[in-house]
Amino acid sequence: MDATFLQMLESLHETKQYKEIIDAIEALPQKDQDAEIIGLLARAYCNLAEYEHALELLFSASQPDDFIWNFRVGFAYYFSRQPFEALSYFKQAFIHNPSPFIGDYIALCRTVLLANKSLSCIRATKFNAHHNSGYIGKQQALSDSEEPAEERPILEDPPAPEEVPPIQYLPDDAAAVQAHIEQHFGPISIILPFHSKRSMDIRLCICLPTAERNYYTIATLGMGALPMHLPKEQRIQIPARLELIMTLPPDWNFDLDDERWAWPLRWLMLTAYLPFDENTWLSYGHTLSTSAENTPFHSSTKQSCVIVVDLQNQPNTAAQCTLPDGETVRFLQMLSLYPEELEYKMQYGTAALLRQMSNTAHTICPYRLNTCTPDLLFPRVNPSPFVC
Repeated sequence: MDATFLQMLESLHETKQYKEIIDAIEALPQKDQDAEIIGLLARAYCNLAEYEHALELLFSASQPDDFIWNFRVGFAYYFSRQPFEALSYFKQAFIHNPSPFIGDYIALCRTVLLANKSLSCIRATKFNAHHNSGYIGKQQALSDSEEPAEERPILEDPPAPEEVPPIQYLPDDAAAVQAHIEQHFGPISIILPFHSKRSMDIRLCICLPTAERNYYTIATLGMGALPMHLPKEQRIQIPARLELIMTLPPDWNFDLDDERWAWPLRWLMLTAYLPFDENTWLSYGHTLSTSAENTPFHSSTKQSCVIVVDLQNQPNTAAQCTLPDGETVRFLQMLSLYPEELEYKMQYGTAALLRQMSNTAHTICPYRLNTCTPDLLFPRVNPSPFVC
């Protein structure tokens, strides 16, 4: 396309003459309306709040996997009140241009229908990292709900890429969760960061064995900074904020460079990130497997699956942490399973599996007894109170 014509379109855009842009482009012969021109036409329709038509245009031309196309599609979906459709396009745009400007839109999409505190948490994190840089996000006029501010934002090119800090608890909330962990699971020896480019800052608190609890307790810290996207029928039944724990034997070797010892911690982190990577949720009875073939976690074990259950060998007060503003963070425990145990659970349900495992300790043990081999599939007696 002629550079003079493109420059004229940009001049019209800068002076907000969007109708003139549309008239100029639609007057072009069809053969001259290439993907770039169609993109500019879609931008003009977006800025006139005709988002559905803009989406039709964006999907009618070639669909390059680049920043500009993904951002425009995400923008049109978001302002046509389809935030969950917008999220995947904003995330793809963020891969090409990881700036706080795009992070704002991702945050808005993720927090629609969820507590407003989530967005405050995200913005507080970003402010702490950027207040010295002079950056002020162009979308700060947006409210903390899904409704845009009265002055509708203009679709224009975002600022240059800039690193976005991960989402964290607000300070008072982080302190409350950490205190809850120490009160119920033991003294924290170390808070272990896992280096990741994900948008959530989730760490592992390693609690030392005690006289009462002769095992390590590993608790996530940061998973509950954002609510999960719960189904409507679950929102009044369980808290949307969650942290996970697992327990390890007192002689466990915390060598993160050796997968023989690192796989339980790695799977705890994978499970903790799952609700935010996949826009989903975790609760009691949910299971994850390494693959369809149930490939073992490591050559030192035949276990290949994890299940999320209620806390084991803990008082009821350990299951929930109340934040300073009254919100609740739920704590659940992760156990590892053999493929046969996963198959049993899928056939008979979580409660039946846990009854079958009633004589099994709740600590992760790579070589523990497989409770669902054929010779062990019979009703258990004298069940342990540790698995319920």
